[in-house]
Amino acid sequence: MVDDSDTALLLADSPDGRRWITVLNGPSDSAGRAAVADTRAMTAIAEAAVAWAAEAGHTVATGAVLTALCEADRDNWAADEAFSNALDAGDFAATHEVVRKQISFIEVYVLRVLTALGVVVSVQDTDSWWAHLASQANLAVP
Repeated sequence: MVDDSDTALLLADSPDGRRWITVLNGPSDSAGRAAVADTRAMTAIAEAAVAWAAEAGHTVATGAVLTALCEADRDNWAADEAFSNALDAGDFAATHEVVRKQISFIEVYVLRVLTALGVVVSVQDTDSWWAHLASQANLAVP
């Protein structure tokens, strides 16, 4: 579930009952954000997601999944900090550059998590919104 392209709740159940759940870019006061800050909790989530993917025959590295799960928070925190620093310094060219480079749609990070789990998202229409998001996620678009 994606909330206004800002936050995503990822929840997956497998036929054998494997479940994993996490929040990408959760609000600063949320349990989802607290889980991202807890390395052990995020590693456990990544390990559960890897076991979930294994049921579908995908052999994936826990580290790659962990990175994909944490990217949205890390990138958004870094962009927020860079924007704030540039704004405080009165460097409006730098604020513009941060905004221009920032990935502003959580769907990009969802696509990266799916890719890390070996789930292929096919984008057939190269002029579609999904193709644009896939290009931001650095996924191949035919």
